Amino acid sequence: MGTYRQTIYCDIGFLESILSMQGTKMHCTGPLFCTDNEIAANVRQLLISKDVKLYLNISQEEYDDIFRGIENKRKEAIRDDRDPEITSFEEQMLDIDRKRQEGLLHLHVNAEKVNLDETLNQDKFLNAIFFSCESKAVCEKAMDEFGIIVICIENINDFKHLIFDHGIALHRREEADWYQCLSKHGVANPCNSLVIVDNYLLNDSASIEENLSKILDAILPKHLSNALTFQITLFTTLCNDRGIPYDSNRRFNQVKDIIERLRPEINFSLCIVKCSRDKFHDRTIATNNIYIGCGGGFDLFKRGKAQKTTTVCAFHPFFYNHSNWSHKAYSDFLNDACKVFKESMPFDESRMNNSFPNFTIGEKQNRLLNQAE
Repeated sequence: MGTYRQTIYCDIGFLESILSMQGTKMHCTGPLFCTDNEIAANVRQLLISKDVKLYLNISQEEYDDIFRGIENKRKEAIRDDRDPEITSFEEQMLDIDRKRQEGLLHLHVNAEKVNLDETLNQDKFLNAIFFSCESKAVCEKAMDEFGIIVICIENINDFKHLIFDHGIALHRREEADWYQCLSKHGVANPCNSLVIVDNYLLNDSASIEENLSKILDAILPKHLSNALTFQITLFTTLCNDRGIPYDSNRRFNQVKDIIERLRPEINFSLCIVKCSRDKFHDRTIATNNIYIGCGGGFDLFKRGKAQKTTTVCAFHPFFYNHSNWSHKAYSDFLNDACKVFKESMPFDESRMNNSFPNFTIGEKQNRLLNQAE
């Protein structure tokens, strides 16, 4: 099983622009405050991370020309007995190439620039982040249609929340719901696929309606391109604490009905993976752009009140710049889920029943889990 790596397509012009920022304050409001230097520093670190697959939209000849220019600057500096005047962009390119040579960066020189006006409906694009030189209007159209993050200089301030974590602390009996937990802090991001792991999430029909429906409403995009299918996979035990199985088809149809009611205009596929209780411990949600954990589980609320004292934490696993563990947590989660996903057989009443340890109901497709292979 390989390691999940975030795919990034970066226009070389975007990189030059963001690295020319001089530290003026961004227009951040409320509890989020950052300078453009912080955002630029975050991008710099992301582009040299061993946890990404970086596609630089530049030809090999242009790539080589950058380093020839740096070498010429160094020769001139030696001749004039001074330090070479290396720009921030050139320093970044030196870092990228150094990491590549050390085998610590998965770098691809991508001469064919990705055209955001053309179709992006391919998995290699749908799990990617784009740093683009396109206009804000073109970037927003791509995000709305394909559930991806596309950042340009014009809209970079709209994504300031990505470098922060977003959490909420809940006390038992406190009034709240999932929409408050997942949306009011601005963590909603474009997405096109979803994986939820919780052994107990589908144990109670009333809880499914109160909890899962609110989670889905907070996460699912309002609309997507008709050419795109939003892929949803739920991992759960589908049995009570005594091991007595629930009616799997009934649970599947209830979830399907909720999604159709919430987002009637979105094409989606649903898969429920019935797995044994020891496959997962933590309760986790992942989309292609967010990672959410809750110690108390996703069946947390009953009649509008928290049933446990717990915390909910949500963050973008690759932009979140306060701890390197977030990359690993996301990768480990997807790799574990992918392994269970591959092991699970389609449900067939003629040769297995609800007590069978591992099976799937629905369309066994999820681009997040496919990419984790």
